[in-house]
This record gives sequence, structure tokens and C-alpha cells, in this order.
Amino acid sequence: MWGAIIGDMVGASFAGKLNHDSRFVPAEHLGGYTVNTLLITALEEYLTYDPTPPSGRIAVKLAEREIAGIQKRYLRRNAELCDPSRRRWLASAGVRRNISEGAFSPVLALPLALVCSDIEEVTQRAEQTCAYISDCAESREAAKAAAVIIYSLGHGIDKSELGEICEPFCGFQPQLPYEDIRETLSAGGGTRELIQGAVAALIKSYDFDSAVRFAAALGREPQTICALAGAMAEVCYREMPDGLAEKAMAKLGIYERGKVKIFMKKILDKNALT
Repeated sequence: MWGAIIGDMVGASFAGKLNHDSRFVPAEHLGGYTVNTLLITALEEYLTYDPTPPSGRIAVKLAEREIAGIQKRYLRRNAELCDPSRRRWLASAGVRRNISEGAFSPVLALPLALVCSDIEEVTQRAEQTCAYISDCAESREAAKAAAVIIYSLGHGIDKSELGEICEPFCGFQPQLPYEDIRETLSAGGGTRELIQGAVAALIKSYDFDSAVRFAAALGREPQTICALAGAMAEVCYREMPDGLAEKAMAKLGIYERGKVKIFMKKILDKNALT
């Protein structure tokens, strides 16, 4: 998940701008991280519990204290990174309450793609995870799409086949031409378009750097689109520029840094056994 965190930091440096220029060096644009990194890290903390609760119990645990509680704690500790609507939620809501705004929801379930054993489990748990954070059906579709895409890329699916593989699980076509989705995002767009933008950037790309650059040049919500594109590119290309993860790690808070390192060690250990 370093790709998602790096993408979030790169995108954060373009937040609030309608950027269409992909000619920059990502390593020189690592800004501060945003709520995307906090939510990814919170789920990583949950997934390092041993043993991880089976999927049949995850909804109950979410409703009680688990992911929703962890994510709220992360957001409260970093409230300055949140927009006004999320700060109001932090001040007033219990962990059982949903957030209506779902623009960040595609990143919620990304780590699940690295721990689930099959694509059906990825879909089910992505939807359940998102359901307790956002009450928007489109957000849940986007969360499923993002997790399924990461899982598929990690299991040998070519990036050009993502639309055909993903649509039956998420309910919409995630693969659109780059120029078309850039035009849509320039005019607005919703949560689905964030997924479509990340996929378009990945298909247009030829390495990790270019995927993040093309994502940042789509204009809207660059931190979320770059986080998604970075996660996809890390799995697709299986390598990142030397030292980029270390630079990103240095920008994380100590608490988040520790949780990411524990999660990635768990994934490496799991892969070594398979």
C-alpha cells in the first residue's frame, strides 16, 4: 500500500488546483498526507489483528467498535487534515454513524485486496467496510471496484482487461479513455469517475511514476485519484522508484508509520509462505 500513500502525498500537493500538466517529478511533489492515508492506515491496523475476524462477523465488529472506531480515532488525531464536514462528524458523531460524503470512499477497502483469498471475499468485505463509513450506494460500488482492481492486478490480470473483469462485481464500467474522463472530471464528476480516472491513468502509463503523473493531471480530487492510481501501479508494475517509499515514510506520523510497517511485514510474510 505504499503506492496509495505516495499517490496521496503527490496528489495533496495539487489539491485545490485544476492541474492538467503531467510533466513533473513525483518525488519532488510529496506533500502532506490526507484523510486517504489515515483511512488506509486505520484499516491496515484492523487487518493486523491476529486472528482477523472471519468475513461473516466483520459487519458486527464494524458496527460495534472496530474499523469505524479506529478510523474515527485517526481522523480526530489529525483533524486539521479533514474538511469541515468531516470535522463536524468528528465533533458530534458516534462510531455507528455514517458519513454522507463519499468522495474518499474508493480508498477505504484497498488493503483488503492484499489479504482476501478470492475475489468474491474482496467484494463482500469491501462493501461491508464502506457501508459503515459512507451511506452512499455509489461509494460502495467504488470501494468494491477499487479493491477488485487491486486484487485482479495482483493475480495476473492485464491492465487492459480491468473493465471486463471488474464490471460484474462493482456494477459499472471502470475503463474509459483518458481524454474522456479528464473532460468529465474537469466539469465535476462523482465517486465512480475517481475510479475511472485512476484506471485511465494506469492504462496510459508505462511505470509507477507515469501512472501517478497522469492521475494528477486529471484535475479533480487529485489526492484520491493519485492514491488509487499509485496503489494500482504498485501492484501492476511491482516496483517503484528507489527511495520513494522511504521519503513517504519519513512524512508520516510516528503512529501511522508503525502501523503501515507492521501491515506490510504481514503481507510479505504471507507471500513468502505461498
